Amino acid sequence: MSNIRFLDNVAISSYQSSQNVGSNFPRVVFSGESRTVSTNTNSYAYEVYNLGIINIASGIGVTIGGQTVYSDALLRIENLLVNEGIINLAGILELGDLTN
Repeated sequence: MSNIRFLDNVAISSYQSSQNVGSNFPRVVFSGESRTVSTNTNSYAYEVYNLGIINIASGIGVTIGGQTVYSDALLRIENLLVNEGIINLAGILELGDLTN
């Protein structure tokens, strides 16, 4: 955690973390945090509250059996996405049934 002071001398605290995620995406991305879903990775979550930065990476295309398949990162959110941060989308963001 780091402490930051603005010109009006009001101190705030913020988490400093940048991390690649695997198949389990965290429920909360805190302010100051950066979470990255890497190329050729599928990551899943049921509820996501984003106050920081989510990066979803792009991949490359390969031809398999006459069909082009891409290795883009994928983040699937099943039920709830509350985004008060930034989502940098170069891969795939898949939203499930958000009506629950």
